[in-house]
Amino acid sequence: MDALDYVEAQAQRLTAFRLETMELLNKRAHTLATLQLGGGGALAAFGVALLDKPRLHWAAVGVLVAAALWFVLAAWTTHNCLVSKELYPPGNEPQTLLQYTHDLPALRRSELLSVQDRQVLWRERNEVLSLALDRAYMATALTPLPACAAALAVFWLARGALV
Repeated sequence: MDALDYVEAQAQRLTAFRLETMELLNKRAHTLATLQLGGGGALAAFGVALLDKPRLHWAAVGVLVAAALWFVLAAWTTHNCLVSKELYPPGNEPQTLLQYTHDLPALRRSELLSVQDRQVLWRERNEVLSLALDRAYMATALTPLPACAAALAVFWLARGALV
């Protein structure tokens, strides 16, 4: 195995890692968006059911605020994590490569530089996606705070109006 073979093998390993990471982040984003949509729907249904109970309107407000937040977060997650961005193929098309077969070592070096450029793009994309996904997880976990605040505000306002 010469040095070029070794570098190509390492480039293939790193390419596989970058693409697997991209796929994992994509699956996590799909799972989170599904959870947000399903949870938002369940919360909305529960909140509407609470509206039938006059003494629990304050709780309905909190639940409906949480539902609205989860729907907004699902849209945010979809926009920032799931909308198709640039797709970078792992290699060049055969038609392009066949033009340079007269100098195979130069072609292999050129391909490695091309792979390096794509790997930088994949790494940057994965970093942006993982940061957006982490923010979406954190925002979803924090939705009880504004929901509870809204419910308490309505509870105190209603209690003041009833006294």
